Formats: sequence, structure tokens, C-alpha cells
Amino acid sequence: MTDGRNSRAREQVRANSRGIQKLRERLSRLSPEPLIAIWESLGQADYRPVLSRITVQTLLIYGGESNYYSVETAHYVRQSIPGSRLFLFEEADHAPHIYDRGRFLTCVRDFLKE
Repeated sequence: MTDGRNSRAREQVRANSRGIQKLRERLSRLSPEPLIAIWESLGQADYRPVLSRITVQTLLIYGGESNYYSVETAHYVRQSIPGSRLFLFEEADHAPHIYDRGRFLTCVRDFLKE
């Protein structure tokens, strides 16, 4: 998390911003074992072979400034899931639903209407 793709996030960590302090406080109250297991699982998982077998309508919403995934990853996933729809929030980080809640909700509503 502290050395990801997003330069703004790296700067917030270095400056120990209020948001980073709050995140550290929340994380410090959690048991580390399940968190470590989740991150190890995510780091080892490779879902590329199953993407083409997804047959349900799929909505993808990515932040263009994600700390973890590149824009190329978003396009790869969209191309790999037949009929999927991708909305890319160029300026958003890894949490586009927080960055622009209204736009996120509009994307979800429009997708559900289809």
C-alpha cells in the first residue's frame, strides 16, 4: 500500500496525512492474521484463465489512478470478459465509488437499467 502506483497516495503516506493516520488506527485494531492471509491469497491468485468463462452481465469500474491496478489491466479485464462494460474514472484512485459517488451510482443505475 505504501509504495504503489499512485504518486499522491505515496506522498500521503510519506507525510503521514490525517487520512493515513485514520487508516493506520483502524488497521491496528484488526487481527493481522486474516489480513495477511487475504493479501497473500490476492497476491498469488491468477484469475486470467476464468475471465473468458464469465457469462453474466459484468460492470467494471476502475480508477485511472489506482494504487494497485493499471489502466491497461482495466482494459485487459474488459476485453477478456465477453460483453462486459467498463467505466474508467480517470482521476480516481482505487476507490472510484468514494472519489465520485454520484458518477459511480449513475454508472450502476444505468447498467442495471440495461
